[in-house]
Amino acid sequence: MLACEQSAKGRSTSSEEDFERKRACAEAGRVRLEEETRKEHQDIEPLVSAHWCYSTTLNTCIYESDKRVVIRNPKSPNERPQMIFMSRSAVDLLTNQTLFGVVGENESPEKHSDYAKKLAELFKTCQ
Repeated sequence: MLACEQSAKGRSTSSEEDFERKRACAEAGRVRLEEETRKEHQDIEPLVSAHWCYSTTLNTCIYESDKRVVIRNPKSPNERPQMIFMSRSAVDLLTNQTLFGVVGENESPEKHSDYAKKLAELFKTCQ
């Protein structure tokens, strides 16, 4: 009976630890997205799509973003904005290391495809 109680307590603690890690990861992801979307100039606008998760397999927080920076012509607000920068990257938020990425819209379709495959494999490790 004692072994069952210890086992149940162990699972409870593990679940609580996992919950805390996931909560910390969610907060880190939210902060990173906020930083990436901060507008530094009136006419330059960052457009960011991001996802993040905690990987119990890798014991880290994974953050992925697709960032495009556009510039708007203040004299012609209805004119289509011009993209001046594009990047896609997967980052380990605990170490702030870029795991892999693609910079520039002119990269080959193969590089974008490889990025998508690596990203799918990485996010499979999340719960």
